[in-house]
Amino acid sequence: GELGQLQARIDDLRAQQRELQENRPDRNAVVADLSSRFDQLLRAFGFPKLDDPEPPYLDKEFVPYVRGSRYDQIGSRGAVTLVALAWELAIFERAIEKSRPHPGFLMIDSPQANLKPLTDQPSDEYSNPEITVRLWHHIAEWTKRHGQGVQLLVVDHTPPPEVSDSVVVTFSGDPDLPPYGLIENEDGRD
Repeated sequence: GELGQLQARIDDLRAQQRELQENRPDRNAVVADLSSRFDQLLRAFGFPKLDDPEPPYLDKEFVPYVRGSRYDQIGSRGAVTLVALAWELAIFERAIEKSRPHPGFLMIDSPQANLKPLTDQPSDEYSNPEITVRLWHHIAEWTKRHGQGVQLLVVDHTPPPEVSDSVVVTFSGDPDLPPYGLIENEDGRD
């Protein structure tokens, strides 16, 4: 009897496996869909000279290319930051919108970090404040439309007024003024 139950369970699992394989999305279609969203996001952010010499895309291994170069060979920290944000948001957004498997949680740490000129270096085309405004605007608008049931956690020193109603906690950065930071004893105090 036990052997018969195990055989029935194996047959059920094989049927489930076949069904999953039959309903699996075509890899080329997934790459094309994510490439399209990746392109849309970079355009929404105002990525400079985006189509020079060719539009952005993801290759068959999901590696981003912008301006005809692999993302890590672009040369600008601001450009790499924007590409990375567009890449992870493309995957997150499409998974949520298409009800695909995803934990429903995305954390972005310091999206503005490389988009502002350092005090000792000249600004470049990625330090245009409008890029940061457009980035945050996209995040705010997307979460209003699709954010029910998902969590998008963005850690940033200076979120814009557009998202002020979504700020959960503001850390002081001053050990004498709680809350100091995410890790309370980071300054070495007990």
